[in-house]
Amino acid sequence: MNLFLLIDMSRSNSFGRKRDLISEISATLAFSACKNNDRVGVIFFTDRVERFIPSRNGRKHILSIIENILEYQPVSGGTNVANALQFFNRIEKKKSVVFLISDFLDDGYQKDIKITLNHHDLVLVRVVDKAEERIPAGAVFTFQDLETGETAVLDNMRREFRPDSRLSLYKANLINIRTDEDYVKPLQQFFRRRGRK
Repeated sequence: MNLFLLIDMSRSNSFGRKRDLISEISATLAFSACKNNDRVGVIFFTDRVERFIPSRNGRKHILSIIENILEYQPVSGGTNVANALQFFNRIEKKKSVVFLISDFLDDGYQKDIKITLNHHDLVLVRVVDKAEERIPAGAVFTFQDLETGETAVLDNMRREFRPDSRLSLYKANLINIRTDEDYVKPLQQFFRRRGRK
């Protein structure tokens, strides 16, 4: 099997435990593929493709991938999911299992998700911090965008605010993982569900 990890290294993932969790999930998937003697490749992306590691198998290759996951320092801070998917679809014609691991704090990638789903087995792994899921009512909040440095004020006096996620459209291919939970359980549930189909 050919497996690819598309790993979001943007600055928004430095919020809370997201970066650590993304690293753990990526390493777990790489080691699982190694046990099956699958080929594994990686794309690190921000608002550009930062590093591409072609797919190969073998323990030495997997250990090199793990080292890259743990030590890579991105050049840019933004996010462009569509760009990463477009790059992957250009360079990989062989049908692959693709894990796109991100917080998905971006927009404009829906068309590229559909294109990728037509050619590959795409799994969306959304890593989210509890503090990002809802903003409680009763205060005025000032936020700073970790990627651009811009600040925004949210008057949230009357009702709580929940950011909109369009990923629910891809529920069958989506794994939601929160930083305050064990990530193994949602992965197991997803693969168990798939195994029954």
